[in-house]
Amino acid sequence: MESGLGEAHHAMASVEEIEAAIRDLSDIDLIRLERVARFHVYRYPAINPKEVLAEAVTRVLDGRRSWPRHVGFRVFVCSVIRSIADEFREDAKMTLDGQSEDDLDVLAQRDAEPGNPTEKQVADRKLIRDIYALFDGDPDVEALLKGNELGLSAKELQKQFGLSAHAFDAARKRLDRTLSRHYPRGIDS
Repeated sequence: MESGLGEAHHAMASVEEIEAAIRDLSDIDLIRLERVARFHVYRYPAINPKEVLAEAVTRVLDGRRSWPRHVGFRVFVCSVIRSIADEFREDAKMTLDGQSEDDLDVLAQRDAEPGNPTEKQVADRKLIRDIYALFDGDPDVEALLKGNELGLSAKELQKQFGLSAHAFDAARKRLDRTLSRHYPRGIDS
């Protein structure tokens, strides 16, 4: 027999509670949630972080994602954002004709004049170099960036680069603060 505590632990919030939690989000909360979305899609400029956040709110409101009462609302929305960003990234990897992003990169490079990359390729490479330069000498954040490039989950990244959960969280905070300071309008701006 399950105790009352166990039942409360698994209770889901009602639509009214969700609507109230959304109304209670401050402008700062919304900016932070958008930054979470931006972090999860930063290598995919075609994916708008605002769309990821909007989709997360939509799925929570329409019941596709249920909010367990024992989890803080912002923490819950962050997990929904991460999940949706994963879906969007997977979708972005495949085009309508079934060619992967890597195939398209090869075709774009083949079609570009030799030694003359496209303007977007040059800008993307510069942005990546600039971001890595911000964290030169911070192996934990460099590991986080590399793991994100490789598409690793948080657990995979921690295991592959030998980061504790605390070191991982601290590195993510440093990454977020530094990117916010250097790119206040976002890295895709």
